[in-house]
Amino acid sequence: MKNKFVDGHRCEKKLKIGYIVGLLFICLGILCFLIPMASKTAGRRQEESLIGDFFNETNDLTSNSIDNQATVVRYIDASPGAQNITITDDNSVAPTDGGSANPNSSTPTENYSKYNMVVEVPRVGIKKGIYPMSSPYNNIKYNVQLMQTSTTPDCKNGNVILAAHNGNSTVSYFDNLKNAKKGDSVNLYYRGIQYAYRLVNIYEVLKNGTVEIKRDTTKSCVTLITCKSKDKTRQVVYIGELESAKQY
Repeated sequence: MKNKFVDGHRCEKKLKIGYIVGLLFICLGILCFLIPMASKTAGRRQEESLIGDFFNETNDLTSNSIDNQATVVRYIDASPGAQNITITDDNSVAPTDGGSANPNSSTPTENYSKYNMVVEVPRVGIKKGIYPMSSPYNNIKYNVQLMQTSTTPDCKNGNVILAAHNGNSTVSYFDNLKNAKKGDSVNLYYRGIQYAYRLVNIYEVLKNGTVEIKRDTTKSCVTLITCKSKDKTRQVVYIGELESAKQY
């Protein structure tokens, strides 16, 4: 009788332990789900705040300008039709002229923690702020990267070149580009002007450290670069041509 009582007590104790362990695993699973979600939510709110600050500041800049008609065209871009850029093994963009992102090399008015441009691909839900060229945050490891060989949107026949990760990480800002197609609009917001582009070409290249950009140098362009979805050996290049520029 005593042995049966002991055995029953042991079984009951094991069941309790199993129940507690099961609850711990469930709680752990919930935490593993909630923590990334909370991180993404916080990141999204921070992004919305930074973009809001960007638009508020550029609106103030435009409204307080003595000459309220912003200059859209500044100079002629004489770059070759096939432009080569280099991307290092860790996917960060390396300048072809040997330069580096040095905060001390920029103009004193630049703020490295604030955006100076916003890129938007409305149909696929991309809207992301861009840091100044020489900001330490202008790096594909942290954000969409404005490449060293890029011009600004207000350069006639220039080329704004942006690169970002594709995938499921918190810095995969170009993941939705896989859903983009020819004819989609791409907007760049810069110094109070909305530059509206239309995607005219999408092509793949081998991921070998160098990306060849093929574009019409008689037109102002935007180039978006990311890795091909589910293929680590290839990258996808999206070329957009400028259709209009207006104040926002």
